[in-house]
Amino acid sequence: MPIKNRTAANANARKNHALRMQDQDYRNHRNALNRADYARNRLRRRAQATKSYHKHFTEYQKRHNKTSRIVDGRHSHPLYHAWAGMRKRCHCTTGKAWANYGGRGITIAPRWNNFWTFVTDMGPRPAGFTIERIDNDGNYTPTNCCWIPRGDQNKNKRHRTHAEMLLIGYVAGGLHG
Repeated sequence: MPIKNRTAANANARKNHALRMQDQDYRNHRNALNRADYARNRLRRRAQATKSYHKHFTEYQKRHNKTSRIVDGRHSHPLYHAWAGMRKRCHCTTGKAWANYGGRGITIAPRWNNFWTFVTDMGPRPAGFTIERIDNDGNYTPTNCCWIPRGDQNKNKRHRTHAEMLLIGYVAGGLHG
């Protein structure tokens, strides 16, 4: 190949290389701009989503508080947790204590489905007292329940036999001795 053509080929190659580099620089620049725009837009979307979330959550809280706590007022009542705990023990099959209450057939008097009736029947709870069923195998009814000091409540419980204790130890401990 003549020298003249080789220089022309090198010139064209250099020119093409320069154009490719410009294109690559442009693409890199464009990608950098796109990445910056993407980051800015992502931050903007996140801020809008957070703002929207807080707005909807606040509205939900207002609606929820209006309907259940302000109008009814039972959630802040001193007897509410005793009533709710009693209902959970007897009705909630996934609760820890259900096997010892609802699982044994212990029920709640139908009139005590209404919290305010429960409050009227039981009266105020003295400090340090808990609800107690007089007959341990009986249901939660107005005639079978009273307030009793927490320490005295341990005296009125079912006693397990030695065989039951061994079974519980076996189940809880598995095959380990």
